[in-house]
Parts: sequence; structure tokens; C-alpha cells
Amino acid sequence: MEPTDLALVGRVMEGDLRAFNALIARWDRGLYNFVFRIVGHEEDARDLVQETVIRVYQGVDRLKDPRKFPSWLFRIAHNVCLDKLRSGKNRTMLSTDELTEGGRERLLEARIDRFRHEAKPDEAAYRSELSQILRDALQTLSEEQRTAIVMREYNGYTTQEIADILGIPVGTVRSRIFHGLRNLGKTLRRLRVEEGGEW
Repeated sequence: MEPTDLALVGRVMEGDLRAFNALIARWDRGLYNFVFRIVGHEEDARDLVQETVIRVYQGVDRLKDPRKFPSWLFRIAHNVCLDKLRSGKNRTMLSTDELTEGGRERLLEARIDRFRHEAKPDEAAYRSELSQILRDALQTLSEEQRTAIVMREYNGYTTQEIADILGIPVGTVRSRIFHGLRNLGKTLRRLRVEEGGEW
């Protein structure tokens, strides 16, 4: 039987590097997906996951309640993402158009137009392009809205858990989710209209 997170964290706090590697391996995929959806770039996400792992290793002895390891892990990842986004040092090069105000929205509009007019050779290609549109739409949200939606919709956290992880009131979390989903809904409605109401 595999050890629980709690058991692994206890061993990590005693200096067991194997336990740390096992713990990180258990959370690696979810952590990467979370970070990727926040920053929107694969290479940046990989770097930020590594930065998160380093911070977790350096700070695990300060974790007061080992049962809260998952939320503590995602709080650190969120802070690492915030540091990256606020620094403005994205590894991915942006075009001049992307750097102007509203550039992301224009790029999303162009992708939707291509999606509507280009032939869809197969279901896999269709779904792949649709997924990319939704990822792009997520990136047009504010960092606060995007984080709250990712934590709830992709990571399954409750509103209260998100509030605890981010250190903000529950009402603020609800507001960010509401406004973020409303903004995403505009994209979904446009796709639904353009696809003949199939959604």
C-alpha cells in the first residue's frame, strides 16, 4: 500500500529525500497543469514548476499542518506564478500586436475566425483547435479571475478552500469566478452561434 501524503510529508520533514521525490511525483502533473493554465506557456510552466519544487523543498520544515500540504503546495505555485507575471519576464516572445492593449483579445478573435472558416479534417483536430481557443480565452481574463477559475474548475477546490489558499475573503473568490465565467461565456456564446447552435 502506498504511503499517504501525510506520511510522506512527515518523512520529508525528517530529511527523507526519497519521500520528497515520491511526494512531488504524485503531485507533478496536477501542479504543471495548474501553472500552465495560469501562465499560458509550456516552457514558462515547466520552469515555474521547478521553482515551486525548490521553494517547497526549502520551506517544508515550516509547514505547520502536514495535512494541508496540497493547499500549501498550490499556494506556493500561485505565488511563483504571480512573481513571474508581475515581473513581465515571459520567456515566450510576443509580437508587437500582442504587446498592445487588447492584443490577446484580437489574437483570440483571429483564432475564432480561422476556426469558423477552415475545414475541420477530423474530430481530433477539431477538438484540439477548440481546446486551444478555450485556453486562449482563459488567458484573456485577469490573473485573479483566471486563478480562481482554474482552482475551482480544473483543480476541484471549493470556494472556501480557494479563499484559504489565496488568503482572500470567500466573497472575493465568488466574485472573481462569477465575472471570469461571464467573460468566458462571451467566447462560448460566439462559438455556439458560429457553429450553428451545436453546443
